[in-house]
Amino acid sequence: MESLLAQISQHLGDGWHMYWGHPPSGVFVLKDVYMSDPQEVSQMCREGAVVVYITAMVGDTYVIHGRVKPGVINCPVVTFVKKYKRRDARDAVGRLIEFVLKVEKLPPFQINPEVLRFADLCRDYPYLCEEPTEVVKALEEKVDKNKHRARETSKELEDLIRALVASDSRMLNLLKQVVENPEKLVECYVR
Repeated sequence: MESLLAQISQHLGDGWHMYWGHPPSGVFVLKDVYMSDPQEVSQMCREGAVVVYITAMVGDTYVIHGRVKPGVINCPVVTFVKKYKRRDARDAVGRLIEFVLKVEKLPPFQINPEVLRFADLCRDYPYLCEEPTEVVKALEEKVDKNKHRARETSKELEDLIRALVASDSRMLNLLKQVVENPEKLVECYVR
């Protein structure tokens, strides 16, 4: 347990203070659905588990990273905390996000978009700030545009084939050979 806490302290760097106990009330970096229930974690306490919270006090708002929802936990609980001025919210939350993504290697979709908006980090993580329905809508629009573009290209290709065949009837035979064996055309260009 001590080595885990030393590793966390080392990664966080200067200015972070550790105390035993729960963090104050605040907003969590992870979405609630991806955090464990205290009852689930309590069973691991017999095996020596410790629950860790990392809290950035930004002005009068506490931004907290922890993988366990607040509640009664039968494990030792430790909180790392550092104070930041409100104007440094971007740096404070950025450090927590970095810890989540690089140290704990959690997937980015688990991050609470409200925390990113609070710290003005949406430019850095635009796909996380969008509502899922908006992301899906944008993807559908892009697929539709690509389908439309493919139909236009197909029509242009058909017009080109008609024009070639109309100008020289031997072109039809040549085009059939290219469609049947495109590698042969590549060989002609490579020579």
